[in-house]
Amino acid sequence: MATNDSGSETKPRVLYACSGAADSGQIADLVARRLDDEEWGGISCLSGVGAGLSSFLEYAKEVDNIILDGCPVGCGRKMFEQHGLLFTEVVITNHGVVKGSTPATPEVVERVTNSIKASFNGK
Repeated sequence: MATNDSGSETKPRVLYACSGAADSGQIADLVARRLDDEEWGGISCLSGVGAGLSSFLEYAKEVDNIILDGCPVGCGRKMFEQHGLLFTEVVITNHGVVKGSTPATPEVVERVTNSIKASFNGK
């Protein structure tokens, strides 16, 4: 556990990314990897949660789960709801991405990464 500015314990932030077939899923995956590289949050396996693997489910109970869903279909959200896990959902299409029309360029990944970080400022 880490501590925040007030000295109280905080849970580690863990990202679970949609890696769906659409460009928005690819962007979600690349953004999660970038946020991990920047040490903004770690990454865990969304498929492990969806498969109901006990080690992934137990881990998800101990951390601050952030799901990066590519679009409003919310596959990641539905997996977490199915297992009764707490989470915050970030939908990539709410950050200037149009599903099926936004290529996963480095510029788009940077813009979406910065938008997501800004949306968590103070949280």
